[in-house]
Order: sequence, then C-alpha cells, then structure tokens
Amino acid sequence: MSYFLDPAGGKHELFGAGGGIITAEKLGTTLLGQVPLIPAIRAGGDAGMPIVVDAPQSLAAGIFREIAEALLARLKLPVLPRT
Repeated sequence: MSYFLDPAGGKHELFGAGGGIITAEKLGTTLLGQVPLIPAIRAGGDAGMPIVVDAPQSLAAGIFREIAEALLARLKLPVLPRT
C-alpha cells in the first residue's frame, strides 16, 4: 500500500513518499505501480471478491489493471482485451 485515498479524493502519504521508487532503483527493478489504501480493496479481499470484479470501473480497479498491464509489458506478453 502506498498512500491513503480518503472518500473526498484527498491523497495522504501515511508512510512518506518515494520509498517504492527508491527501493526499486536500489534493487535494479521497475516499480510497477502504487496501490492506495482504499477500504473497498480490503473489504473485497476479505470477502473473496477482488475490486476488479466487484467494481471494475473504480479507480482502484484501474490501478490494478495498470499494474497488470505493466507486468505483462515487462514480461513481453500481450495485454488481453477488457471484457
């Protein structure tokens, strides 16, 4: 988790900023994305219903799709069409 996104859309860097990119650079890898602390992600995980299935048009689902697409690009695999 990277930051807290409050219901009004405010971004709060609870753990500081830039640590993920600094760590990725130290390890010689790529930061694929930053997942915000959003209560719906936790609730979906607890219920066994991923946010990308439960709320596919949500900001959180979009972030997970971007990370998946970045991973596929890094692995040189084609991005599957969205259904």
